[in-house]
Amino acid sequence: MTDDTERKSRSRAEIAQQKRLELIDFRLAWEGRVNRADLVNTFGISVPQATIDLNRYQELHPDNVEYDRSKKEYAPKSTFEPAYATSGIDALFGLAHERAAKREPSPSPADWLPSVASVPLPRRKRPDDILKGIIGAMRNKAGVEVTYQSMTSPQGSIRVITPHTLVETNGRWHVRAYCHSRDDFRDFVISRFSKIHGEKPSGKFQTDDDDWNTVRELQFVPLPELETDQRNAVAEDYDMTDGALKVPCRRALTFYALQALGVELRSDGRALSPLLELTNISEFNEHQIPKHDWLERMGSKGQAS
Repeated sequence: MTDDTERKSRSRAEIAQQKRLELIDFRLAWEGRVNRADLVNTFGISVPQATIDLNRYQELHPDNVEYDRSKKEYAPKSTFEPAYATSGIDALFGLAHERAAKREPSPSPADWLPSVASVPLPRRKRPDDILKGIIGAMRNKAGVEVTYQSMTSPQGSIRVITPHTLVETNGRWHVRAYCHSRDDFRDFVISRFSKIHGEKPSGKFQTDDDDWNTVRELQFVPLPELETDQRNAVAEDYDMTDGALKVPCRRALTFYALQALGVELRSDGRALSPLLELTNISEFNEHQIPKHDWLERMGSKGQAS
């Protein structure tokens, strides 16, 4: 075995063991136990290798784990702190989301998860050939000629766009791109592309997209019309500091962030949801804020074309 082959083999073994150490950490964090069988069944390794992994975890994180001889399993100490980001609450919710969407994580670090469900949303069309063409243009920093159906051109029109980022908003995917026909950066819904015609020269890049590169804070307070106890509950719910919530957001994503929170522009000029009020509304233009009357939003430049 050459030195290079040996290094590659050792690197693969280290990466594989890292995954097993992360599983140990996850199960200690969320299930309060882990044993050799968990590693054997999840990764298909031998019992001796599982023992090595558990000993290695204990060596690296002695304050996290102890062996319970009566149950023949490892348990978290009272001083346990997750050692890996993959044991955080976001990871748990991510696994739960996969279960709810019937996409079993493989291999799953969790032997048991709480019963979960997700709101059923219609799945929008995402043609493979369209995505391949868009991603190829992104990779090559090129423009691409497409046929696209918009609210103003429902029959479809040919245009050249230069895409730079795929964006997911509440189950819907769009691509942020420079539109050579309109001479500005816009959002194009993936499911509305009907054909890719080929790449074109561009000369426009993500660094030219001011709305994308500008980050502003969305500043919220509990809705003032609520009772004091209700406002306190909202502040607690959103983990506010001194009764205020600040959310950094790309200017190009402002509309979608407010939409996700249910915040809408009302006729009196306030931007409200049933729980929150946007307090720095003057920093945004009307196209960046969802309107209470949805008909007014059609054709708006501030959202997907």
